Amino acid sequence: MLREKALSFLFVEILLIVFVTFLANTVFAQDATWVSIQLPGNFPNNYHHKIGETCYIFVDDTSDVIYGFSTYSGQWHTYDAQTNNDWNGTMADGNVAMVWNDTTVVVFNAITGNFSSLPGAGGFIMNGADHGCIENFAYLLGPSVFYVFDASDDSWHTFNYTVPGNPGATIQGGVFGDKDYIYLHLTVLNDYPSTITAYSLRTHTFVETTEENIQLVETLDHGFTFDRTGTTPYLCGGYSAYTGSFDIKTSPEYINRHPSNTWPSHVSPNILTMFTRDEFINTVDYRHYIWVYNTLTGNFHEHSYIIDTGYEHRGTYCGGQLAIDLLEDIPGPNRIECILFYPDYGTFTSFFTYLYYWGFMDLTTGGQIFNGYDDTTYYVYDINVNQYYKHSVNWTSGYLPNPGVNPIGNYWSVFGYQPVGEDTFHVYSYTRTLGSLNSFDVRSSGNTTGSGNGGLDLFWMTVQDPSTHNKMFIYAPLYGTWIEKDMTSASYFGGKGNYCYINLTNQNQTYFYDGQTNQEYLFPSAQVQSYVVANDSIFFMYSNAGKYIGYSIIQHDTSEYVTAKLSHQHSGKYIILNNEGSDHLLYDGYNNIFLPLTLNSTHGTPRNTSTGGKTAVVMSANGYLFAYAPGISTPIEDKMRDEHVKLERFKLNQNYPNPFNPSTTIEFNLPKSSEVSLKVYNILGEEVATLLSASLLSGSHSVEWDASNLASGVYLYRLQAGDYVETRKMVVMK
Repeated sequence: MLREKALSFLFVEILLIVFVTFLANTVFAQDATWVSIQLPGNFPNNYHHKIGETCYIFVDDTSDVIYGFSTYSGQWHTYDAQTNNDWNGTMADGNVAMVWNDTTVVVFNAITGNFSSLPGAGGFIMNGADHGCIENFAYLLGPSVFYVFDASDDSWHTFNYTVPGNPGATIQGGVFGDKDYIYLHLTVLNDYPSTITAYSLRTHTFVETTEENIQLVETLDHGFTFDRTGTTPYLCGGYSAYTGSFDIKTSPEYINRHPSNTWPSHVSPNILTMFTRDEFINTVDYRHYIWVYNTLTGNFHEHSYIIDTGYEHRGTYCGGQLAIDLLEDIPGPNRIECILFYPDYGTFTSFFTYLYYWGFMDLTTGGQIFNGYDDTTYYVYDINVNQYYKHSVNWTSGYLPNPGVNPIGNYWSVFGYQPVGEDTFHVYSYTRTLGSLNSFDVRSSGNTTGSGNGGLDLFWMTVQDPSTHNKMFIYAPLYGTWIEKDMTSASYFGGKGNYCYINLTNQNQTYFYDGQTNQEYLFPSAQVQSYVVANDSIFFMYSNAGKYIGYSIIQHDTSEYVTAKLSHQHSGKYIILNNEGSDHLLYDGYNNIFLPLTLNSTHGTPRNTSTGGKTAVVMSANGYLFAYAPGISTPIEDKMRDEHVKLERFKLNQNYPNPFNPSTTIEFNLPKSSEVSLKVYNILGEEVATLLSASLLSGSHSVEWDASNLASGVYLYRLQAGDYVETRKMVVMK
């Protein structure tokens, strides 16, 4: 039975089997370094290049050799395209890059280090065909064929799509996608026909639907949804990368779309779209239908009920992982009934809230919770733990409340308002980690900002206090803490994702706070704000103390490098590259590493630089290309997006590094004390190692594993904690 379960996980979900061949022929860099390759001659005058998340591609117009760099292998790779034609362009994104001329298209796959050509397709691009790279895909749109390169299986896939309209019709549209799917949407200008052709990385299959008046309305994680509102029968539909299929509903009645209304920075993943329609039974009564599309299951979940005398429909809301419909039972308990869909339940449930309709009411949705208010009560409901929380509020008579702040995340919410004529700003906050609703008041002139600032595990706002000064209030939901910071001497402030900072000019210090670790830091100030780089994945500055300071949002640690400030600065997702003349200094925010590079007379003077997600390239006059190799093989999907759930629920993380040789780290989280088993299986489902069998307390745990005695290949590691079971894949290299 155990072997059958392991095999089931393998054949249903395995995406990384392509690594086996790759590992047998590749040596991975072990330390962060600059890796160089020299072109046959001096740096060319005419060339094309592009950098992505983990890849870089370079071609010289006078040569048929293509150069590709991969952060996975930490090496340069070359390919002889055997063409005499000049190159016309390059593109790159995520793990793939492509180059083309008028005869051929060649894709470089950073995951495997391989090149793959599409002979004869270059002419399509020269005639204006849509082409490019999206995450793990490269694509080319021929006159009737959709070409997709899939990095996970290192192959081209083709599909003969339906060209909408009659020959000669003006076609509009394009190609869109995400990490695990890509799709083509074409329509005829000023006409009804349309085509959607989708490809899934998970199933490696195409599927197509052709309907009139299709409108793509919402891109979700692992799929997308669409509808048709211009012609009957009305239509709504969705596509899932997990199933590689469409599910479509039609109706003679008008279909209303209710997309996710969450803050994208606070909620992940977004997997639902809600549709509703009303079918009249008579002139007064009608049946209300709810259709919720879920990209994880690839199908619609349905519910309906009759609204007759005594009932009023009061709203429909969709969050990242929930959908709710509100119904008022006027002669009943005088409360709003919530009809809820939550994917973990797999069905609809209903319950009465503590809210009622007084001519006005509002709700806000998040990942797994929603909040709302009427004229007397602020209300929070947490679906994950099936608990509600409420707090009394007191609006001014006849005043429709307009909250100063109302962000809501996966497992937390903040609500702040200021009654008319008062100088007090009331703040209520809920977090699942504490399981309670807390409140505090602050004097305010009414100037509150910051409702959109923060990330999955952080929110911060500024409040102006007329009796003193501006203040920043920082909320860390993982810990249920609020931090109040005086901004009297702040010359600038900011933040992205799960951190924020304040430059305290009079103190010559920069205050920095990491919401995921609840850690505060004081750095020497930067002279001006332009010396600071702040994005979702990295914080970086040149300080008055004569040094660069970098903070890794991934490693939750800081590094410093003492040097004079370099005049030029280039930034990518995790990479900051500074340079002046021949001197270069790189900061890798993914791995928290500084690495200098100085060109010498052998290399020649610098010609160009390029920064991507996890690498950077420096080019020199004597034909040298230097690429930054992180030294750690990084996964396709960053672990950062999963960190916000580490204290909420059972979670088995992807091992790191992966692939690895000889050892790796496996981390997991237990929301409660449990009997834990952690085992490793080969691809036949045979147990090869027991890493852990013990009773553990709640919290985060990690296990180091040395696989020196195992052969290269794909293995499965399986965590069982009580009723919770999860399996992941990892790759051993030798």
